[in-house]
Amino acid sequence: MILDAGEREQLARRAKAAIAGRPVDWNEALPPLEQAAALGDEWSMCMLGWCHEFGEGVERAPEQALELYVKAAERGYAPAQCNLGALYVVGAPGCPPDPARGAAWLTKAAGQGMKRAQYLLGSLFERGRGVEQDMKKAAGCFTDAARQGYAPAQFSLGVCYERGLGVEKDYAAALHQYLQAAAQGHISAVYNAGYFYEMGLGTPQDEKKAVAYYTRAAQAGDADGQCSLAWCYDSGVGVPRDPERAVEWYKKAVEQQHLRAMHNLAWCYRMGQPGANGPDRAQRAAELFRRAAEGGYVSSLCDLGCCYREGFGVERDPERAVELFRAAAEKGNAKAMDQLGECLLYGIGAEKDEAEAVRWYKKGAAAGSPEAQFDYALCCDEGLGCPQNPEEAVRWYQALADQEWPGRPCWIDALNNLGECYRYGKGVQQDLAKARALYEKAGGQGSDMAWFNLGECFEKGEGGPPDLDRAVECYRRGVEECRAGGDCALALALLHERGEGVEKSTAEAARLARLALERAGGDAQVIGDAKALLARLSGEE
Repeated sequence: MILDAGEREQLARRAKAAIAGRPVDWNEALPPLEQAAALGDEWSMCMLGWCHEFGEGVERAPEQALELYVKAAERGYAPAQCNLGALYVVGAPGCPPDPARGAAWLTKAAGQGMKRAQYLLGSLFERGRGVEQDMKKAAGCFTDAARQGYAPAQFSLGVCYERGLGVEKDYAAALHQYLQAAAQGHISAVYNAGYFYEMGLGTPQDEKKAVAYYTRAAQAGDADGQCSLAWCYDSGVGVPRDPERAVEWYKKAVEQQHLRAMHNLAWCYRMGQPGANGPDRAQRAAELFRRAAEGGYVSSLCDLGCCYREGFGVERDPERAVELFRAAAEKGNAKAMDQLGECLLYGIGAEKDEAEAVRWYKKGAAAGSPEAQFDYALCCDEGLGCPQNPEEAVRWYQALADQEWPGRPCWIDALNNLGECYRYGKGVQQDLAKARALYEKAGGQGSDMAWFNLGECFEKGEGGPPDLDRAVECYRRGVEECRAGGDCALALALLHERGEGVEKSTAEAARLARLALERAGGDAQVIGDAKALLARLSGEE
């Protein structure tokens, strides 16, 4: 039967109407679609090709799809050119990949303004598939498609602006594109918008907006969004801190094999926070560190080493710990560099090698580990594993002191040690006022040694006239505010023994001497002096 153009168009309209239904009734759609395609209707040829490519309503047959796409594409039909180009790029059974041919067809479709083709062509320029890699051309293609509101292109253009790929880096422009794509439900764009708001990139920092976007991404099943939302609950960023909800969201991301979520959830178990404080928490932590490490998460490689060093959740194995620390350190993990340095310095799980320890401390310091910065400075200060170098010690103590790490032991110790350098003019010009200020800052962070040093300055009149009352105040603050270290308790005990600045009291001197012994840890000097004082006091009694 011979049909005219009007009847062909009528068949195509019938096919379109049937395909527009939900669900599609292919029994109704296919007959007019096949007839219209056979009569040369470009839309029908392209649509039937799509059906054969993906097995929708018909048996999957990529070769037939290719034939139909070619017929419509050669007539200049842009959607068919785009589908044909995409098929050549990815390939299919009976249709081996040919990215160069795919790029040629995508170029034709893109030239007709087809946004999907513009985006796909940009992706080829981005990766250098079928064309020479050219980020400027990639960004240009993404821009063309983004202007037409194509969400994947808006997202990719946002990435270009974020990283300065093919365009000048521009966080505000990147965020604009992410927001455009996010408004259309592009989940990766939703997540990226949240990250920009959290970090204040291209916009004033807004943690509440960040949480809102992370929540959208997380609820849509995005693992990055789930992990970041968990972190917000874990840290109280943009929401009240809620450790249990944090654990819940980390677990959802872990179900999708999200490595950062594995690492963070491992730390939840390690710290025993609510929701992760069961009797098997140590084993769970070690297992999660292991899984993340095997997936390539280097921080977990280091923290698994810590588990083996301490016997936390696994049998203690210092040699295995050193292997893990070395593997992580060689991959650039600064914390692992410090841990490896410590093992080598003291011969834990490896032969003692002070020079090699210092080498790793120095690398860790340069890589940004606060602990490694302190340890390297201390080695230079005391000549451990390297020639004594007070100037280098001061440089690293100062670098660490400038970072502000409240409550972090290495930072507090760096403040105190830097104070010592200024007090005695080691590696820096003597400045007793700076020394006192550093001691006071460290003491305010809970350093008994810093309060002792500051009290001693007042007692001896270093940096000003002697002031026994201020010295006593410093020693008392060390006793009352610090949990470790016996220097202040011993200093105050000696004053009570002599009755200087405080009431002379054998009983109080003995109490404080015993407290000094309890808090001394392994400080041989404090232990010996406290025992000697107790012996004297016992003789007096």
